[in-house]
Amino acid sequence: MNSLAIDPGDVCIVRLNAQKLTELIDLQNEVSARLIMPEFYAAVADAKLEELLGEDGLCFGAEHAGRLVGFFGVLFVGEREENVGRDIGLPPQELSLVAYFKAVFVLPEYRKIGLQRRMFHALFSSIGIVLPSKQTNSPVLINNLQPTSIISGLPPIKWLCATVSPHNETSLRSFIDWGFCIGGLKPKDFGWLRYLVVRRFESYLPCLAEGISVALHDYKTQIDLLSRGWVGTKLENSNSNPYVYYTHAKGL
Repeated sequence: MNSLAIDPGDVCIVRLNAQKLTELIDLQNEVSARLIMPEFYAAVADAKLEELLGEDGLCFGAEHAGRLVGFFGVLFVGEREENVGRDIGLPPQELSLVAYFKAVFVLPEYRKIGLQRRMFHALFSSIGIVLPSKQTNSPVLINNLQPTSIISGLPPIKWLCATVSPHNETSLRSFIDWGFCIGGLKPKDFGWLRYLVVRRFESYLPCLAEGISVALHDYKTQIDLLSRGWVGTKLENSNSNPYVYYTHAKGL
C-alpha cells in the first residue's frame, strides 16, 4: 500500500483500552518485523503493552478501515527503576510526577501523513495541554478524534519524558517540535544508545539564546555538553546533514 494513496481524513484517532491488546501486539510484531535497523525501535514486552492499556497508562491509536495502524502510549511509572527522570537528574520527590512516553509506532505505509502528530495532539489534549500549530499559533484540529476532553482520574504530572533512537530523526524532530528538549544521551533499551527527551508539563524549558550546533551523530560532543548542563533544543539541517542545536537550560 502506498502512503500517498491514503487520505489522512479516513484515519481515525481513538483512545485504546484493554480490548485492543491482541491487535496492539500484532501491530507491534508487524512493525518490528519490517524494521531495516533493529536498534531503531525497541519492542515493548507484551506484559508492558497490557500495562499501557490499563489504569497506569494512557494510549491512543490510529485506525484505518477498522484496522489498527499506529499507536502512542504513555506510562505513569511512579518511582519505578525504569523512570527516565532518574537518568536526567530529577530530584527523588519529583519522580512520581513523570509521564513516560513509552512507545510510538506506525506501519510503514501509513507514515509521512501526520499520524504521529495527530496521536500526540490527542494525547496532549487529553491530559490538559494544548499544542499550538507552528503555522497559525492556534490549536490543531484532529479529524475524527474521540474524545477531545481532558481525561479525569489521571495522576498528577509535572514532567514528560521519553527515549528516542538517534537513528529515528523523524521522532526526535517531532518531540522537539512539541516542546521537548534533549536532556541526556546514554545506552537504554537493550544497550542501544538513546536520546533522553524531557518537557515540563506546563511550559517549554527556558533556555539561554546563545548555543552551538553539533552533528546529530557526534555523540561524544553531545554527551560532554549534556554533562555540563546544556540541552538540545532544535534539530536543524545543513547541506542535508542533521545537527542538534544546544543551549544552556534554566530550571531542569
